[in-house]
Amino acid sequence: MKKEKWYSLLILVPMLILLSMNIETSLGGLIYAFPHHLINLLFILATLVLYPLLIFNDKKLKYIGLAISIVLIIFWGYPVLKGKPAYETTLRCDSEALPLKEDTKAYLENNEMGDITMNYEENIDCYCIHAKLYKTGDTKLIVEYEDGSKKVFDLHIGKSTYDIKEVE
Repeated sequence: MKKEKWYSLLILVPMLILLSMNIETSLGGLIYAFPHHLINLLFILATLVLYPLLIFNDKKLKYIGLAISIVLIIFWGYPVLKGKPAYETTLRCDSEALPLKEDTKAYLENNEMGDITMNYEENIDCYCIHAKLYKTGDTKLIVEYEDGSKKVFDLHIGKSTYDIKEVE
């Protein structure tokens, strides 16, 4: 990168893209539960701006790199500011009390509170229920099995926490 050629910037751009992809999660988490993620977001923004300015001596490369960083900040930040902030978490994973399989469905009673997805986690070798929560308050998490049976959980969503209890 110190050769100060156009391809030096090409070497930096993938790193800027990878770093900027964290803006969505950090900004959403910051808005949803201030001040959580504040330091992380400040680090990402500072790094995106300072890397092109400090790595290159050529003004043209500095400004092009800075412009790319600004475009990436807007690209990942605008949808969060325009949309709804979210708190992302794993609600439950497969267990004897709550067996989860590929054909198991999970959803919230009030879908305005958030989005639920089921993912297979290879590192722990089981299915987990993941949530992207948009509002605080109370709702129900419903887990529906292929045979039509259901398990219902009371779900209280806080600013940066949740509490889940099975309904008897």
